[in-house]
Amino acid sequence: DLAKTMMASLYTEIRTIANTTIPQLEKELQRMGAPYIMGQGIED
Repeated sequence: DLAKTMMASLYTEIRTIANTTIPQLEKELQRMGAPYIMGQGIED
């Protein structure tokens, strides 16, 4: 039960980081003219 509760909380945090924090950081880096990083994908 405790593990299930802890995992649910952790899962929520991971989703927030993956779906919000990282994309915002990538956009800010692009805006600042940071060089391409291998694995970041290709923008049109």
